[in-house]
Amino acid sequence: MTLVGLNSHTLVISVIAEVVIFIFWFWKKRNAKAVNRIVIAGIFFILLNSFWLIPFLTSQDTLVTNIGSEDLASFAPRIESFYALFTLASMHGFWRAGYEYARDFIPFWQALFVFILFLTVHGFLSYYRDENIGVYVKAFGAIAIMGLILAAGIQSPFSETFRWLFDHTLLKGMRDSHKFVTLLVLAYAYLGALGVSEIEKTSRSASNKYMKSAALVVVIMALALPLVYSFAFFNGFAGQLKASDYPADWYEVNELLSKDDQDFNVLFFPWHQYMDFHWLPNKDKRIGNPAQNFFDKEVITGKNVEIGEIYRQVYSPDQVYIDFLLNKMDNISNLGELIAPLNIKYILLTKEADYKKYFFLFNQSDLEPVRETENFYVFKNKHEVAKIYGVESITYIKDREELLERSKNEDITQSIYIIGDPSENSPVNSSKSSLRYEKISPVKYKLEENTSTKYLVFTEPYSGSWEFGGEKPLPAYGVVNAYEVKETNNREIRYERFYNVYLPSYVISILAFVLMIAVYFDIHRKIPDIVRKK
Repeated sequence: MTLVGLNSHTLVISVIAEVVIFIFWFWKKRNAKAVNRIVIAGIFFILLNSFWLIPFLTSQDTLVTNIGSEDLASFAPRIESFYALFTLASMHGFWRAGYEYARDFIPFWQALFVFILFLTVHGFLSYYRDENIGVYVKAFGAIAIMGLILAAGIQSPFSETFRWLFDHTLLKGMRDSHKFVTLLVLAYAYLGALGVSEIEKTSRSASNKYMKSAALVVVIMALALPLVYSFAFFNGFAGQLKASDYPADWYEVNELLSKDDQDFNVLFFPWHQYMDFHWLPNKDKRIGNPAQNFFDKEVITGKNVEIGEIYRQVYSPDQVYIDFLLNKMDNISNLGELIAPLNIKYILLTKEADYKKYFFLFNQSDLEPVRETENFYVFKNKHEVAKIYGVESITYIKDREELLERSKNEDITQSIYIIGDPSENSPVNSSKSSLRYEKISPVKYKLEENTSTKYLVFTEPYSGSWEFGGEKPLPAYGVVNAYEVKETNNREIRYERFYNVYLPSYVISILAFVLMIAVYFDIHRKIPDIVRKK
């Protein structure tokens, strides 16, 4: 289950299947010892998975918390054949259109599904009273029904029940209800195999040679059925998926960025999480933006999902800030200065999707076009950027609109601008200095010397967990971390949540794993003695 848990959706689906099977088993066996064993196994599972369970349960803002009722509509299964339940029962109905399935190449494919359904029902009716496996047959029958109902989501007669489960249980993370078809396929695999087994018995025991031959033909057809029903799986889904390398100029641009030794961020446009890339050999050229995984430097890309009525579900400070700037693009001519607090030294504009909307970049007084390739425009920020820098004053502003207006007459990197009460402002002292530091790890930075500046700016996206000498940060520009420098501060900037939450969670998981290994070998060491006594 820990291995299954590497995918959260599969974990939820697996737990549902296991709970159903256990309920049927316990109803028949009434064995209380099994409950004890499951409780012990559950405790070990929790301990072993502490490395992600504890951080998840203690997080205040996650993708799951930002999922709402609009997701149910945007990711609802598509109705393609007769009725929603038939579409899903035949293992179709994925929410996104445009794909070709094996059924698009097979005439009367519905007959193949009816054959699958026949084998499943035949397997259930043949074995649900069986003394040995009947309890599991009944359980898989229930799993099939549950899978069908849950997969239909808001498209089924039980839509209100599904909405309640979505709002009050772990099913909130299953916004794409079509994933529950997995339960249905699992039931087909188990019950359908029993159906084939029963027919195979007939092929061996029938006295009539015609009956025997007919049963054998059915068995052969059943074995070939999964291959035919999903043959596209074996040829790149009918040629829709093909392996591809990145264009040569992606490597060229990466080399250009890597030659710059400074520690900086790169801003990637167009500002979409998903978009079409024309150089992909697939028919459907839309993929998740791969820039963060490709380039060696830290890349900031859009996390705005833009599906149906959903624009975004990630509200990190940098994402919201860049969105604000893009909404004001017609009134901005100093973008380099405005993104300098995020330590953005380069902007990459790839020639995909709606890239021409971003030609306002050519009109910026503090951005310099340094390279154009087949797929990219590369801009360099003329404004000085730094991972950590010091300033001498703090300025309070009403909102980001005021920050935008001030940036036209003031260098906003010469002071810390914080959304708050303007009456608290101190005189602006136009002084800025980059500070030397050592990056010990992604969660720990250390200044190489004490700073004489009054305030320090650390350009990671704002989080209360980034502490400087034990002090919580101020939200500079509403997007990065700032600190008042005190004599008592040490020189370390640390992400305290890692040390207080993640690291202890890792330790718990490692110790649980070691304990389980020890228990395993201890039990196996005792087995020969147990066998000998018996």
